[in-house]
Amino acid sequence: MIKKAVKKIKINFTLSHVLVSFIFLSILSAIYIYYYYASSINNIKKELIASSYKIDNALIFEELDNINIDNIFAAVFDMRGRIVFGNLPTNIDIRKNGFFSKNKYLFFISNTMNTSSIPYRIVTAYSLKNLYSNIKKNAEIYFPLSLLFSLIYGLFIYFLSGVWLKPVERTYTNLEEFTEMFSHEVLTPISTALFYIEDEKIQNSLIKSKDFLNSFLTFQKQQAFPWHKKSVNIKNTAEIVMRELTPLIDKKHIKINSDWEVEKTVSNPELIYLILKNTIENAVKYAPDNSTVAIKTTNVDKEVHIKIINRNISYNKLTEKFESKNSFGLGLYITRRAVETLNGKIQIQTGEDVSVNIHLPHY
Repeated sequence: MIKKAVKKIKINFTLSHVLVSFIFLSILSAIYIYYYYASSINNIKKELIASSYKIDNALIFEELDNINIDNIFAAVFDMRGRIVFGNLPTNIDIRKNGFFSKNKYLFFISNTMNTSSIPYRIVTAYSLKNLYSNIKKNAEIYFPLSLLFSLIYGLFIYFLSGVWLKPVERTYTNLEEFTEMFSHEVLTPISTALFYIEDEKIQNSLIKSKDFLNSFLTFQKQQAFPWHKKSVNIKNTAEIVMRELTPLIDKKHIKINSDWEVEKTVSNPELIYLILKNTIENAVKYAPDNSTVAIKTTNVDKEVHIKIINRNISYNKLTEKFESKNSFGLGLYITRRAVETLNGKIQIQTGEDVSVNIHLPHY
């Protein structure tokens, strides 16, 4: 049991670290790609401005044939929008100023120039296709690398968590062995004694001790060792408890009324049995002869409410074996702790009737 629990902890611990590391490395990759893009755009803008300046000077000195501009489209427009020199990869609105993008090209349109009394505008353009292609290649490299490094880191964490959890696993294994040994060494002599002892009072005392030890060991086992949520049939579990209590119920002529609005939930079957056994047994044991014990379940705000109601019984009579002036007795203590283990609440409500109210979450 503990080996499976430790393995699950290791896997969850590893997956969380892999996820965090992948997110962290992906963010770093995204920052780098953005920095690369921003830096490239700034360099392109500088080239476009410099090219525009070269063309302007060439126009002044009428040396257009000597202009040498690499990887840049350029054109000169008159103020009517007619091209005077050069060509562009796409049509643009020359009434704009500064930088703008269109069809994967970055354009720079200078302010109106006046050379030889002829107003004109210079337009330079740069293709961003290679830049976008490089960004795509970087993304295809850096994000898979981030995942690869995260997986390698995860393997290291899985190994390291195994080393860290080894002492814990050993401790729980020893505790599990001790619990099983304790159960055998203590409960077996009690069962043997019950077979030979005929005195009814001693038998009842031994049965009570055996039931308490079983409840205590069940509770301790669920506390000490990991448990998994399972489907629990509350109605069937309560009926099993009542069948076990049939001799006492018949002897005291107790009438059992039940109302099962909620029959099933998802929780810990062993603790649900322990809670129902202790509360129902307590209700039957201290109820007057010829009285009624009611069991009711309801669904309230995603919680299952279990109510064990004693008719015609005083508050002190119901709780005298479980509660003292300063603290809870062991029976109710174990029941209360079992309810709290399931993240629930338990309370005793007094009035015309006395009831034990148990509120458990639907997992």
